[in-house]
Amino acid sequence: MMNRPWTETAGYTIAAVAASLAITATIRWALGAPVWSGTLAIAFLCPALIAPSLIAWDFRRQERVRGLMAELEAAHAALRSAYDRLAEQASRDELTGLFNRAAFFAYAERHGGTAGVLLLLDVDRFKAINDSHGHVVGDAALRAVAEAIGQAAGSGGLAARVGGEEFAVHLPDLAPDAAASIAERIRDSVRRLRVPAAAEEVVPLSVSIGGAAGRPGASFMDLYQEADRQLYRAKHEGRNQVQGFTESEERGAREDVADLAGGAELASKA
Repeated sequence: MMNRPWTETAGYTIAAVAASLAITATIRWALGAPVWSGTLAIAFLCPALIAPSLIAWDFRRQERVRGLMAELEAAHAALRSAYDRLAEQASRDELTGLFNRAAFFAYAERHGGTAGVLLLLDVDRFKAINDSHGHVVGDAALRAVAEAIGQAAGSGGLAARVGGEEFAVHLPDLAPDAAASIAERIRDSVRRLRVPAAAEEVVPLSVSIGGAAGRPGASFMDLYQEADRQLYRAKHEGRNQVQGFTESEERGAREDVADLAGGAELASKA
C-alpha cells in the first residue's frame, strides 16, 4: 500500500462506503423500514474499515504479479540469448572460427545458394606439413589460411571450413570477374604466408582454388560439384592456382592483385 498513491486507495474506499450506504438505504426504503442512524453507521463503518485492507492486499498482489512477469521476461531474454550463443557456436568451426560444413550447407539450402559464385579451396600438400612438422603447426597453418580467406571474402561472402584442409566461399552478389579477383587475392595472400615451425624454420603455404558460377536451373550441388571439378583441375595442373574462370577473367584478376601488391609496396616505402 505504501507504493500506491493514497488518493487511489481513498477513492476506492469512498466509493465502497457510498455504495454501501446507498444499498442499505434503498433496501430499508423498499421494505418500508425506517432508516436508523445505527444502520447507516454500520453501513459506513464496514466498508470504511475493510476496504483499505482489501485494496492494499490487491495492490500488493498486482505488484507481485508484475514483478513475476518482469522476472519471467528477463529469464526468457537470457534463455534466448543463451540459445543464440549456442546456435552460433554450433555453426562455427572450432579451430578456424569460420562456419562449419553443416552450417554452410544449411545456409545454401535456405537461400538457394545458386546465385553468384562458389569457390572451393584446398591447402596444397597439407598432409606433408602435418607429417613433417606436426599437428600443432598444421593447425596454425589452417588458422592462417582461414584468416586470409575471411579477409579477402569480406562481409559479402560466406566462408566455411568444409573438410580437413578444404574451405568454401560463397559470393552470392558477385559476377565471375569480381569473384575471380577475390579467388586470386586469396591465392596470393596464402602464398605470402609463412607459418613458424621448430628451430626458426618457417613453412610456406599455397592453395588450389576451383570456382563455379551459378546458372539458371542449376542446384547448389551442381554448383558444388563443378567447383570441385575445377579444384581437381587446379591440383592436377600444378597447384597454387585458380581454375574455373575464363582466360580474360583470370588475367584481369591477376592484374588486380598485382596492382594491389604494387600499391601496398609503394605505401610501405612512403
